Amino acid sequence: GPKMKSFFWKKVKNDKVGTSVWSTISSQSTDEDTGDVLDLEKLTELFTVQDRKKAVKPKAAKKKEGPRSVLSGQRCQNIGIVLSFLKLKTEHLRTAILHMDHKVLNFEALEAVATIIPTDDEVTLVACSKEDRDLVAEPLPAADMYVDQIGSIPRLSHRIECWTFRNDFPNLVDSIKSQQRALRKVEESLVKSKNFQDLLGLILTLGNILNSGNSHGGASGFTIENLPNLETVKSADGSTSLLDYVVMTVDAKQSKLLAFAEELKELTEPHMKSVSMKVIQENVTILKNGMKKVKVQVEAAKRNAAKNDPEDKFEGVMTMFQQIAEPKLQEILDEQASLETLQSEMIDWFGEDKNGFDETVFFGYIGSFIRSFENAHKNLKAKQAKQAKAKAKREKEAKQQAEAQKKAGETVKDDLAAVASSTEELEKKLAEERNAMEKEAKRAADKRAREEAQKEKEEQEARKKREEEEMRKTQEAMKKKEDELQRKEAELQRRAKELEELEEEKKILEEMERQMEQKKIEEEKKKKERQKETGMRYTSSGDLIDG
Repeated sequence: GPKMKSFFWKKVKNDKVGTSVWSTISSQSTDEDTGDVLDLEKLTELFTVQDRKKAVKPKAAKKKEGPRSVLSGQRCQNIGIVLSFLKLKTEHLRTAILHMDHKVLNFEALEAVATIIPTDDEVTLVACSKEDRDLVAEPLPAADMYVDQIGSIPRLSHRIECWTFRNDFPNLVDSIKSQQRALRKVEESLVKSKNFQDLLGLILTLGNILNSGNSHGGASGFTIENLPNLETVKSADGSTSLLDYVVMTVDAKQSKLLAFAEELKELTEPHMKSVSMKVIQENVTILKNGMKKVKVQVEAAKRNAAKNDPEDKFEGVMTMFQQIAEPKLQEILDEQASLETLQSEMIDWFGEDKNGFDETVFFGYIGSFIRSFENAHKNLKAKQAKQAKAKAKREKEAKQQAEAQKKAGETVKDDLAAVASSTEELEKKLAEERNAMEKEAKRAADKRAREEAQKEKEEQEARKKREEEEMRKTQEAMKKKEDELQRKEAELQRRAKELEELEEEKKILEEMERQMEQKKIEEEKKKKERQKETGMRYTSSGDLIDG
C-alpha cells in the first residue's frame, strides 16, 4: 500500500506489559474491526507520503559593478568623505578654488580640502587610466574624477597654503600685536617704577647688614631670582621672615613704596603666562615665511599668466592681499625690533645675564614676590587691626573703671546722709511703738482689775501667762529691731569714719594752703624790710621799680 507518515514513538517492552494498562487494551488489528472505528480512507488521504521534487532556486543576478578606481581603497574613502562634507560637485569645487571664493570654501572647508590635495603620482596615474577608459567609453570613478579635475589646477598645494595663510593673517597679526603690547607694558613698568627700585634698595641694605662679615656681604646688587627667598630667611624664634620685616618697615616708615604692586599689576595678570618673546618671535617668523611664500607664488602666477585658466583669480586676489599685508608686517617687525631693544635695556637695568635670559621666568620671580608681599601686608594689617581693637577695649574698660570709682565716692556721701536720716526715723518709730505697747498694757491691767472677784485668781494667772508671752514676743521683736539698729549704727560708724578720713584729707589740704599763705606773708614781709634797708621799691613779684 501507499507509504504512510510515521509516528515515531518508543514501544513498551513486552515483558513490561504484564498487568499494566496496556494489557487491558487490545489493538484493533483486523481490517473489519479497524474499519468500524477509523476512517481509513481519510487517514490515507491525509497521511500518505507524497513524492515531491526539490525546487531549484534561481541564481541571484550579480550586482553590476561600477568602474574600478586606480586609487587605493583608503584614499577613495577619504576623498569621498570630504566631498560628502563639502556637498559640492567636483566642477563647482574647481571653480571655487580658481576664484578663491571664501563664501563657498570657508575656513573649515578649506582645511578639509587641504587633506585631500592630489599628489603628482595620483594625477599621472589617473591621466593614464583616463586614456584607456576613453578607448572603451568607460566613465571615471568619483575619486578619480576629483583627482583629474582638481589636480590640473596649477601649484594647487601652494595655492591652498597661501589661501589658508591669507585667512589666518588677521588673527595672527592681532595676536602678535596684543602680545607685543602686553610685553612692552610690563617691561616699561619695571624700568620706570621708582617705588620698585627703592624697594630693591631697601632689600639690598637689609641683605648687606645680615651678610656683614661673610662672603655675601658688601654686595652692589642682587639678581631678581633671589626675591622669593626673602620668605625663607626666618628670625631667631622662627616667627617672622625677612619678607615680613621688609613689609613692616615699608608700612611704618616708607608707605609710599606700597604702590609698587599697583605699578606692576600688569605683570601679575593671568594672560601674561602665555606672553613671551620666544612665542612672539615664532609667530613673527610664521608671518615672514608666509609672506615670502605668497610673493613666490604670485611671481610664479605672473610668469605663467599665458598658461593660466582664464577663471584663475589667484594672482589678483593675492596681489591685493600683499598690498594690505606687507605694511602690517613691517609695522610688526619695527615694533619687534623696538621691543627687543627694550628688553635688552631692561636686562641691563636689573644687572641680569643676557645669555639664556627667559623673561617668563624673570617675570615669574617678580610676580611671586608681589603676591607674597601683598599677602604679608594683608596679614600685617589684620594683626594691627586686632591689636588696635584690643587696645581700644582696654582703654574703654579703664575709663569705665575710673568713672565707677568716682561715682562710688559720691555715693558714699549720699549713703552716710541716708543712714543718718534712716537711723533717726527708726529711733522715733521705736519710741512710738514702746508708748503704744505701754498704753495697751495699762488698758489690759485696768480691764482685769474690774473683773469679778471669783474669777480674779484665774484671770490673774491667765493674765500673767499672757503678759509673759507678750513680753517675750515684745522683747524678741525689740531685740531684732535693736540688732538691726546696731547693724545700721555700725554701718553708720564705718561710713562716718570714711567721712572723717575725707575730712582729715581736707584739713591736710587746708593746712598746706595755710602754710603756703604764711610763707607768702613772710616773703612779703622780707621784701618790705629790704625796701626799708635799701630805700628801693619792688613789685609784688620781686622786680625793682625804677625811680
